[in-house]
Parts: sequence; C-alpha cells; structure tokens
Amino acid sequence: MRALQFAIPIAERCRADLHLLYVHEGGADFSVDAMSQMLHESAEMRTRRKKEPGKVSLLRAENSHVLIGRAYLKVCDLARELEADLIVLATRGNTGLVRVLLGSTAEKIVQFAPCPVLVTRQRKDQIEQKSAKKVSPARLEFRPHTILVPVDFSQNSLAGLKYAAGFASAFGARLRLFHAIFPPNPLVVDRISANVSGELDETRLVNAQMEMEALMSLAFLRGVPCQTALRRGYAIQEICDEIERADIDLVITSTHGETGLKHALLGSVAEHVVRYATCPVLVVPSSTRAG
Repeated sequence: MRALQFAIPIAERCRADLHLLYVHEGGADFSVDAMSQMLHESAEMRTRRKKEPGKVSLLRAENSHVLIGRAYLKVCDLARELEADLIVLATRGNTGLVRVLLGSTAEKIVQFAPCPVLVTRQRKDQIEQKSAKKVSPARLEFRPHTILVPVDFSQNSLAGLKYAAGFASAFGARLRLFHAIFPPNPLVVDRISANVSGELDETRLVNAQMEMEALMSLAFLRGVPCQTALRRGYAIQEICDEIERADIDLVITSTHGETGLKHALLGSVAEHVVRYATCPVLVVPSSTRAG
C-alpha cells in the first residue's frame, strides 16, 4: 500500500490507468472475488482519494487483480498482458543470507519485467518527519525535485537518460547526470609498480567531461534543467553516496540486459543500486522506448 503514494501521483500526471495486483503464493484457501474487493477498499481507505471532491478516483474495482502463483512471475505476466508502461512496488527490506540465496521479489521483478520498474522506499528524513508527525501523509506523496541519472556513455545508459528526461518534464524536476570514474589498477613491470595511475585518472577525467558535454547537447534534454557530476570510485558506492550528498529524490538507471550465469554471478549495477539505495529507484530496461 505504501507504493500508492508513488503510483497515484505518477498516474495523475501521466493520465494513466492504475491497476492493483495482489499475488497469493499458496497456503490457506480464499475467495478471489472477496480478496479483490478487499484490495480495492483497502487502497481507497489508505489513500482517502474517494472523499476528495472534484476528483475522479484512479482506484477502480475492475482494475484490482488477484492472482495465484509465484509473485514475480505473475507480476511480469500481468504487465505483459496489460502492456503496462510502469510497475510500481515497495521492498520488504530483507537483508543477509536469505536475500543472497533467494533474492527479493523486487529484484526478480527488476530482472524479468518487460517494462520499467519503480522500486519505492521513503527517504530517511521523510520517515523521521512522518514518525514525528511534522507533516501529514498526503504531504509525503511522490514529488521528485532532483533525479540522479547514472551514465556510462553507452547506448544502454542512453535509454535510462531518455526516460529520465520525460519523467523530469512530467514532474518539473531537474536531472543530475552522474558518472563514476573507475579507479585504475597500477601497472607492474619487472615486479616494480609503475605509478601511472595519476596520468590515467586525468585522461579518464578529460574523456568523461567531453562525453558529458556531448550528452548535455542532446535534443531530448533541451528545456530540461540538468546538472552534471563526476566522481572517482566504484560505481555502486559512488551512486549511493551521491544520493546523500546531493539530496536525491529518485534514481533512474538502465540495465545492460545481462542474462544467464554471468548475470547470476555478477548482477548488474542497476540491481545493486535497487538493493542499497536510500531513495526510490526506477530501473529502465535498455530495450525500452522512451516516450
């Protein structure tokens, strides 16, 4: 239900239909019809949208779905059936060995979804404000001001950037294009370490600055407020650190489309960001058409 704080504002701004889905993975028998009605009523009660005068509720009973099976499979299957433009979900926050062995439902949906996936979580400062009753729940609805877009200057990351440009326009947000320069390993010649890392770092920095300037000149970024940031370090760590440094409300990143054993062993930067980021993360498959 927390995901509705994100899904409803997006659906309103994009004039989209909103579908709710609950997947029952086994156990006690239950009535699908009764569960569907409960899902709809719970959503309306949680959002209080039904009582707002002059507003047509996005939460329609016929768009409340209850399915039986593996959660990530059913989510992805329904997304294909509906030709969904976006999946919005919340994480449960599992950590440790259970997560390493099984993976979370959110991460599996990110891996297999046919469309972009927004993995929601409230930032620490919002949770503290809410618990201290400094703001009402309605004020905590999703209104991103600064969106971080990690780029590696590949065609795959371009898909995420195009999507981010449209998203920023819809919400009146600014983009922060971010690139982490991977630290070079020292060269070893005749067992003596050659100290050329400084020269390599400088060359990479100049190249990254040129690539970033080229991105900023792309037509689809015209009219979209943009900042750029270059950091030295490992991508996942630097992205997570940048979230705190720059007061980021949302990360939009794209996948590289790895599958099979290589994917299982290494994972992707996008999935690691989903796991460790302290703000919502929107993952765009590299094959997604930005519109």
